[in-house]
Amino acid sequence: MITGVQKAETKSGWSLFLQTFEPALVLAVGLVAIWAERLPQEIVLIGLALLLLPLLLRFVVLGQVMTSTLVSVPLLLLLILLVSTRWVTPSWQQTWPQVVRMLWGIAVMLTVIDLMNQASHSQEQADQQRLRLPPHLIAVTIIFLGMGLLLTVIGLAGMEATGKIALLDPSLALLPEMHIYGLGRFNSNNVAGIILLFIPLAFALTLGPLQLRQRSLLLWLTVKTVAALLTLFFSVALILTQTRGAWLAAVCALLLILSLLGRRGKVLMALLVTVIAVGLFAIGPAQLLDQLIVRDASAIDSSAWIQDRNVAARLILWQRAIHGIADAPMTGMGLGAFAVVSQQPYPQVAGFVPDADMSHVHNIVLQMGVDFGVPGVIAWVSLLIMIGWQLTRLVQRSSLPTLLHTWSVGLLGTFAAYLAYNMLNAILLGSRPAFVVWFFFGLCIGTSEWMQRQPNGLEDDNVQQSMALFGPEQEWSEWERQAWAATAGPRER
Repeated sequence: MITGVQKAETKSGWSLFLQTFEPALVLAVGLVAIWAERLPQEIVLIGLALLLLPLLLRFVVLGQVMTSTLVSVPLLLLLILLVSTRWVTPSWQQTWPQVVRMLWGIAVMLTVIDLMNQASHSQEQADQQRLRLPPHLIAVTIIFLGMGLLLTVIGLAGMEATGKIALLDPSLALLPEMHIYGLGRFNSNNVAGIILLFIPLAFALTLGPLQLRQRSLLLWLTVKTVAALLTLFFSVALILTQTRGAWLAAVCALLLILSLLGRRGKVLMALLVTVIAVGLFAIGPAQLLDQLIVRDASAIDSSAWIQDRNVAARLILWQRAIHGIADAPMTGMGLGAFAVVSQQPYPQVAGFVPDADMSHVHNIVLQMGVDFGVPGVIAWVSLLIMIGWQLTRLVQRSSLPTLLHTWSVGLLGTFAAYLAYNMLNAILLGSRPAFVVWFFFGLCIGTSEWMQRQPNGLEDDNVQQSMALFGPEQEWSEWERQAWAATAGPRER
């Protein structure tokens, strides 16, 4: 007869197995999804079918298909729309690979959520009374930043450089050229949109307080040094992409982070704003227009800016997107179909020139409407609102000067950067690099689920323990209290 203890041990063993098996399986299927265009559909379908295996195992062992979260409803709606796009799209050949990669991206997000959920449950069972940043949250964050380092190197090496800013041309000539089988050269805007996601978190870890044990000075210095180097590397790489929308999004995210890091952050924010203002004044309006909007605009007619596809084309694309949503409000055109439809003279728009590079509408909300109709917009906006609200609550609840607070501010800054960038551009959810976005969303949602299970002690004055990076929590030393009071000011209530 199997006892309750034996059942619990068996369940725990299967849970540990899933923590290893599910990420490995999703990673393997990712290789199929990335090259979906070049593989037989039968192989791709087998890969997608394998993604159901962890769901079945979890249902058998844990009694649930996946972790229930606040975003489960909009996510389910997106899955339904993905299935229906098969009968909507005018070009299944164009849509099929994006459907595969979007399904894989959602699987990546669910895997991250499940991994963090199972790990945080184990942490709570081991230590119910202590508040600390769970090691698995730290591990997933390290994986996220490491993934950013790898993708940035690949992106710069495989990027198709564009001469938007003459000052950067000599530096771009030094970049190596790399061709990955079946992928070709990378669009600089897509590279910038991915690099952007890693800067805010690394920046927050560089400047924010990390309440570690006093005897862990070497660990503190190591974390700060690595974070600073990553921030510098990602920032230089972002500059080299010459994507002005990504630059603007990065500045917005960094200003948000500085505003949430106490008195020290506000001082640095004022300094950053001053430097930007002085720099813009020194460059001058004409030179700024030349370099950032239309190269050599000061030497040509003043109305020439409307002919620059980086400015006027967005207005035309947004107009076309609105017409497309109005024509198919319930279904949209089909995932990825805009790349085909945008080359057709419909509706007639004065001044529009077909461009094979215009594969999306340069706005993620309108893109969801074009791909999936109004239901797609509702699902996506709901998902973004819920993630934003959860991250805001995490920052509010982690008001202590701890690693958790610094880390949560970094996540919120990354989310703000994603929103700002994708209002003027778009990382297509079915594109190859979009799995990074899904991974980040999984990190945000998994963190929120962990937060929801914590007691209100995150806001309790009696809880003065350090959420240490490693090891047990300890009380702050006197010099730590004085240092925080001198730099961050009194704790807000």
